[in-house]
Amino acid sequence: MLRTVLLTPPLSPEQRMGMLAEGGAIMPSLGLLYIAAFLRKEGLSVSILDAESLGLDTETTIHSIAKQNPDILGITATTLSIISAIAVAQKIKTIIPHIRVFMGGPHVTAMPRETMESFQDIDGCVLGDGEISFARIIHNINNGLEIGQDIDGLVWRKGNEILINPKKEHLKDLDILPFPAWDLLKGFPEYYRPPFHSYKRLPVANIITTRGCPFACSFCDRSVFGNKVYSHSVEYIMEMVEHLIKDFGIREISIKDDTFLLSPERVVNFCRQLRKKRLDIVWSCNSRVNLVNDIILKEMKSARCWMISYGIESGSPQMLRKMAKGITKKEILDALRLTRKHGIVSKGFFMLGVPGETVETLKQTQSFINELPLDELNINFFTPFPGTRLFREVIEEGFNPDFSRMNMLEPVYIPKGLTEKDLRRYQKRMIYSFYLKLSKIGLYLWRASKDFHEFKRLLRMGKMFIAVISSGLVQKTRSN
Repeated sequence: MLRTVLLTPPLSPEQRMGMLAEGGAIMPSLGLLYIAAFLRKEGLSVSILDAESLGLDTETTIHSIAKQNPDILGITATTLSIISAIAVAQKIKTIIPHIRVFMGGPHVTAMPRETMESFQDIDGCVLGDGEISFARIIHNINNGLEIGQDIDGLVWRKGNEILINPKKEHLKDLDILPFPAWDLLKGFPEYYRPPFHSYKRLPVANIITTRGCPFACSFCDRSVFGNKVYSHSVEYIMEMVEHLIKDFGIREISIKDDTFLLSPERVVNFCRQLRKKRLDIVWSCNSRVNLVNDIILKEMKSARCWMISYGIESGSPQMLRKMAKGITKKEILDALRLTRKHGIVSKGFFMLGVPGETVETLKQTQSFINELPLDELNINFFTPFPGTRLFREVIEEGFNPDFSRMNMLEPVYIPKGLTEKDLRRYQKRMIYSFYLKLSKIGLYLWRASKDFHEFKRLLRMGKMFIAVISSGLVQKTRSN
């Protein structure tokens, strides 16, 4: 039987999170876990090497793969990790000449031909949903067929020729998939953790309950799962949560869907099932500000949802239009007020440096942040990822991407009329003005006095904040 290794390429905490590495997340790739589970369901031999989470360097990763002597290596790659993934592919082929290397993930789905043309050691790129396609690749190789025969959504190499198969339909019935193969991860769940400010109780597991997004934010790439939304049933989700509690001792769930609240009926059903089963679990999720209301928030709070993360991005109407967010400042303010009314913590994600950003729009964002009833703040720099509308725009301007710096913490793109120093200075001001307020400090202390887990979380946050200030992360700048 052919042996397959699925890999997250090595990427150090410093590469991913810079000077915030100590508080950064160490969480597994759900996409890889779903593929592993599906391959196992198909009767195929599969193992997972989560080199990124294990903190392995390239040489150790190569050694670990070589020890297993696999016939097939499947690598998931983001834009940030693509260079590392290629390095692994090149080196492993010198050690195991017969091995076939395939890649999937957002970067290669957005740039499949470019990836194949630039790197000869890649045998194929799986675009979009990977479970069924990757299983068919292995079956084709096992049966002596051509790699890409009858597999839609595959870009593959046939001799010196690169062939692009027809696009495939997205997987509609997500319930045919077995639960992610968490059991194949070394040290799960004890070794893994979310960002320091994003959980109440350990251990935590991330889950995905939908695929696809109907919205069209100009900075976001939807090439993997498309613009239609497909969902797991509530019954499937409940069984998965119970599996995580029973078999892994999970005490908190982080729902990572882009569109978890898109179907109010489904969310209400989920919340009521959680209450009915009296599961010892708390949870958080992401949402758009225009998807919440009193009814939904009341149900979520009663089902022990403790935090909602909102993609706010900017306090400038001009920038919100540039990002095609489809939301207004009033909707943002209303959503945050409702969230606080129901006793749910709110986190706001902001993005600085989108094309068209000016000192005036940065000032508008800073002022808006100070008005908002937010509990947590996350400020990243705009990063033009392949597959997005803004990537194409900045490429036409002459932007030359350095994939190894595209972690959203580095201002890799500088809008006309601004400097890197401007962006970092306003990031610093926003962070300081948000966290160093007596009302904010008082709120944190009040929450900590009510919950021991919240107290421990506050200590971690304080330690990280002091470390950030001491390190000069938001003070030091590089010249352009």
